[in-house]
Amino acid sequence: MSVLRSIRLAVLLLVIAAAGASGTPPDQTVNAAYPGLATNALVSARLTDLPSGLILRCGEVKVTQADLDGRLSQFDPQLRAKVKNDQFYLIEDAAAQSLLYSEAYDWSVKSKVSKASGEELIAAYLATRTKNVTVPEPEIKRFYEENKDDMGGLSLREVKGDISKVMLDNKRREAVTAYTAALGNRYDIEVDKTWAAKQYPIAMDNPVEKARKSGKPLLVDFGSTRCAPCRRLAPILDALKKEYAGKLDMLVIDVDDEPILGARYGAAVIPTQIFCDRTGKEVFRHTGFYSKANIVTKLAEIGVK
Repeated sequence: MSVLRSIRLAVLLLVIAAAGASGTPPDQTVNAAYPGLATNALVSARLTDLPSGLILRCGEVKVTQADLDGRLSQFDPQLRAKVKNDQFYLIEDAAAQSLLYSEAYDWSVKSKVSKASGEELIAAYLATRTKNVTVPEPEIKRFYEENKDDMGGLSLREVKGDISKVMLDNKRREAVTAYTAALGNRYDIEVDKTWAAKQYPIAMDNPVEKARKSGKPLLVDFGSTRCAPCRRLAPILDALKKEYAGKLDMLVIDVDDEPILGARYGAAVIPTQIFCDRTGKEVFRHTGFYSKANIVTKLAEIGVK
């Protein structure tokens, strides 16, 4: 055994021994204590006792109840009541933006990049994190074959460019989501445990979470009446709801009425369909118009016939 390895082992044993001697269990993560409450940056955040009025802390980044109240006051009064039911999402978004801005600023200094606003700077920084994302040719062909009925009779050659762009945009969004979700692994983020405990039942009291606990497979569609593909999809969903009555729970959520709910479940582009199995676990999601044949096939894969 090398000297360096021996030193590392000795240090590890001392840490374990100290933890055992103290008798103090490690702080739980938000996701371990409250599954589903966090959706990105705070999944791995630690639940701790923070000073009065402080909700979140990560180095110099701090979010207080006063900060949160200030963010809530910026919403339209009609929307504020709904947003108030998902305050955890607001602080998660605030923490993610602060940490991403910090990373983006450091990157801009090193790269000598200048942007007019913080949002533009973050967008430019995240673009560098996803610049190597590609869509292989076989994936484009598979997408075409799976959605051939929606291509209006056009050949793969005619729609290849459009398919590639859509798939690339989706992959980049997924990469950004994964990168943001990993913030909690890169930084020591603390969330006040008492505050989180109060927020959990409120945040989970929504139609999606209730349906996920029904014991039946679930299809959730996030859309809007102002969206053309959503309007094309609406009669298909209505028909399927009748055909699968008693076998499947189906929710159609208008993101204009429920913007925070749409954001919580990652519906960045509409329409977005989310398929969950009988345990409530998400097993597949699709963005854009989805034909009845494709939906029926996907439902069969999760046991709905």
